[in-house]
Amino acid sequence: MNGSLVILRAALALLAVFFAHLFGRNWVRVRRGRGSARTAATAGIRLAVMLTLVWYLSGFDAFAAVSYGLAAISGALGWWTEWRPRHEHDLTKLMFPDDPE
Repeated sequence: MNGSLVILRAALALLAVFFAHLFGRNWVRVRRGRGSARTAATAGIRLAVMLTLVWYLSGFDAFAAVSYGLAAISGALGWWTEWRPRHEHDLTKLMFPDDPE
């Protein structure tokens, strides 16, 4: 395989991992009613296109299998990150201590 195609496949695989994370986060937002389905669908279409191009450039080989696996893990991490509750820290006591003066 040509060296430039290897670089292109690696770039597409990195984009697929990014879009999988974005899709996982947007999926949870849509399910909770806080996000639009359009952004989740856009991320899903981008993810599908990137993974298809990784496969199309030289077939389904070990690199494509690793790319698909990393995208699946990244999507699951995005889903988990958005699903768990966020803890907001109250910094007012730290910034403004109570001085009786």
